Amino acid sequence: MNKLAGQCSYTYPDNQPFSVPRSVVADNSVPAGTILASWSYADLNVPLSVSCSGSGIEGTTPLVSSSYGGIIANSSSLTVMGYNIAGSLVDSGILNTTVPGIGIRFYVQSDTPDLGNGIDTPAYIRLAGFGDSSGSAVFAASGVEYPYAGPTVGQAALAMSMLRSRTENGTTLWYIPTRSLSISLRAELIKTGYVENYGPVSFSHLFNSWITPSPSGSASVVLPPSIHFLTGTGVTLVRPTCKLSSQRPTDYSVNMGTWDANTISREGAPAFGPDVPVPVELECNGMAENIRMRFEDAGASPLPVSNIGLYDAAGGHKIDGLEIELRYNGNHIDVNGSAVNIGSYGSGATSVGGDKMFAVPSTSFVPITFQARYIQRAMITRSAVNYTGPVSGTVNLFMVYD
Repeated sequence: MNKLAGQCSYTYPDNQPFSVPRSVVADNSVPAGTILASWSYADLNVPLSVSCSGSGIEGTTPLVSSSYGGIIANSSSLTVMGYNIAGSLVDSGILNTTVPGIGIRFYVQSDTPDLGNGIDTPAYIRLAGFGDSSGSAVFAASGVEYPYAGPTVGQAALAMSMLRSRTENGTTLWYIPTRSLSISLRAELIKTGYVENYGPVSFSHLFNSWITPSPSGSASVVLPPSIHFLTGTGVTLVRPTCKLSSQRPTDYSVNMGTWDANTISREGAPAFGPDVPVPVELECNGMAENIRMRFEDAGASPLPVSNIGLYDAAGGHKIDGLEIELRYNGNHIDVNGSAVNIGSYGSGATSVGGDKMFAVPSTSFVPITFQARYIQRAMITRSAVNYTGPVSGTVNLFMVYD
């Protein structure tokens, strides 16, 4: 008489964590070996598991079969599933991605207690290429993580006995035990060299294959997914960037002080005022290379001499004869002209958490200091009438970087 001895379930991950958009700063100022980003076991969320649940039915013959796909199991049969990860190594345990200078390291960890430490135990997780690069098998211990070691295929295989036995009144009784196995994966994105190519990075090529499920006949019923968990190009490498510091208003106001309207009468034209510091503090998520800043006069009547035009404070009327010159390190800046190269700025980013491009506001960077000064070229007038009183000018700042 046929009775249900139990059921077994094979659960493959359908999550594709690397399809989720995430920007990662690839900073060439940090050394090789720096972890640029990481995904925890919970972040990747790609557990692989197999579980069997016995019905309590026992038999004297060590044989069970299923009408589904002709599955047959005997006393030596195992429920087996797993996967293989493989690729070229750029360094110890670090696999090459599709972008030179960027590698990835995987770790596996058992989610199951009371694991066996050999193939003669009822349930075990057998690893090859994880935790040991010699090629020898490693049997995972509960709660211990094992890094990919290579040198070729990294294999994680879940296995447990399909049938167990007990003896009662001299009779051996066979049954399907209730048991489960599970293993999880995490990853670290690592800088391995100079990065030239920014944009999407892929890890799909590192998935080698699914292990054919057991016992006999399972392969026709247990069908691993056609799309694996390393699929996706959501991870994008970006250059370090800077922005105006969020710790102070981005509407910079600079008090230029007073200017004696008769200066030109005493000193001649043009008359120059003292330099007034214009500090601009940047917040960077790494060492941004070749930062350039460009200034544009925001007034209604830009000057032809690449300086900042001035207007009265009341009605915005143009002031003639007086203007403001911007300088950097004592050199004239062409307002409305080409950008000023201020070089590299920031500090090496060792890690960027989550998707926050500016995870930790900078408080340590020295401000970039420009200088501003008055220049008087003629008598100061408004609508051809001599003028004294408040004046103001506005300039927009644009930042460009490689």
